[in-house]
Amino acid sequence: LKQRDYATGCFGKWHLGHRAPFLPTTQGFDTYFGIPYSNDMDATPDAREYHRRSRGEANFQPPTEWFQVPLMRNTEIIERPADQRTITKRYTDEAIAFIRQHRSQPFFVYLAHNMPHIPLLASDEFQGRSSRGLYGDVVEELDFHVGRLVETLREEGLAEQTLVVFTSDNGPWLSFQVQGGSAGPLRAGKGTTFEGGQRVPTLFWWPGTIPAGTTVTDMGSTLDLMATIAGLTGTTAPADRVLDSYDLSPTLQGTGASPRGEFFYWTRAKLHAVRVGPYKLHVHQREPLNYGESRALEVPELYHVEHDVGEKFDIAAQHPELVAQLLQRMETHRTNIDPAPDQLADRQAP
Repeated sequence: LKQRDYATGCFGKWHLGHRAPFLPTTQGFDTYFGIPYSNDMDATPDAREYHRRSRGEANFQPPTEWFQVPLMRNTEIIERPADQRTITKRYTDEAIAFIRQHRSQPFFVYLAHNMPHIPLLASDEFQGRSSRGLYGDVVEELDFHVGRLVETLREEGLAEQTLVVFTSDNGPWLSFQVQGGSAGPLRAGKGTTFEGGQRVPTLFWWPGTIPAGTTVTDMGSTLDLMATIAGLTGTTAPADRVLDSYDLSPTLQGTGASPRGEFFYWTRAKLHAVRVGPYKLHVHQREPLNYGESRALEVPELYHVEHDVGEKFDIAAQHPELVAQLLQRMETHRTNIDPAPDQLADRQAP
């Protein structure tokens, strides 16, 4: 976006490296305000009590000092521990201020809220508001502040010039039970390559450009945001590598089907599954709860994830030719991957 002189702001969770060379301000962002990794890190011994109680007590909120995470502005720590009870509001305040400051030029805002990642913390205003417990409280608080941001775009006369994308990074953290969220009818959750861990709700809002009230059931991925943004802004994505990113703009504008016809499910350098159209083939799995042990399947499992969204009914035996085709698809994909070095293998102490 710097090709088009965009102002760029990052607000919230980063978690792509907390040392200076890896922070947002050295990765294309003009400004940063947020926690540079997950909000459950830097945990004190007292945090074990939260991990014990949160699974069964829907309204248990820990003291913020149990998690000594830093709040940063650009490259400086300005608060430690970050007061996570107010972090959703403060992230939104910063994003709104950035929008108002740059309303007369192109801008890009990446707003990555920490909530509802564990630990859950809500402000005094929202505690106890939801019948769903603390998880519901933090979601209602998120909803309120997303509304503030959208209203800002309307007030500044920018709604018809601005694409807003609302999505999530993964499914629910099921081992935290009542505070961990729900994937509804989808199987398993975060840390797995089942649909409950991978498929997330996504909203695109752009008055006058994206038809209101429409539902798209075609396949898409957050990986596609880069190509989509490049296509919409007339910018050029890197050409020195093969990109797994497709321009979804025709799909969003109702002029064509999604160009993404397949998706490969990787985790921790292992290819677990592939989806082509409605069919998904698993060759490797982790246990349904989060980060369980990974295991290779003796026999691949095949699911029709439109007829069977919960991946309950293995139909591999009925479709041996399709299984063979998908296995070949996976092998071709592997041969096109140039493995990157493991940047964590030789990690240093903080």
